[in-house]
Amino acid sequence: MNEPQPKKDATLEKRRNLYAYGLLGCILAIAAIGLAGLWGLVGLEDASLTLKIFLTLIIVGTLSGYLYMLSFQQEEKNKAVLVWVSGAMGIALSGSLLLQIWLDLFNDVIFGKLIMTFIVIGVLSALVIALFDDFFENKKLKDENYLD
Repeated sequence: MNEPQPKKDATLEKRRNLYAYGLLGCILAIAAIGLAGLWGLVGLEDASLTLKIFLTLIIVGTLSGYLYMLSFQQEEKNKAVLVWVSGAMGIALSGSLLLQIWLDLFNDVIFGKLIMTFIVIGVLSALVIALFDDFFENKKLKDENYLD
């Protein structure tokens, strides 16, 4: 039949692995730095830098986990745009947070507006994805005579 399908599946699987390894790497890095600091193996004298590193690892790890979850939703055509929008908002939110943490790029008002915009659009698109899942699952169950 169609040959491009296995390549698409392989690419998707590689992306999922990248997200999963990214999340795992961030968790391990947080644990390793924390334990090294606890046992005095690493000098964590600069609390500001340590906090920035931990926040960066948390943000990148959270983004990796979110993109991993979204990768399972993109296979369905009716949700592809919503998944793209939700993923883009997650990336934009993470990028904005990282820019603010490391470069203090935005003033407080603009930063707050940016963050709230990304959160609202991302949450709304994720909510619509969840509603689509629920609607189509119920429709499937009704079609198969499992629901009245």
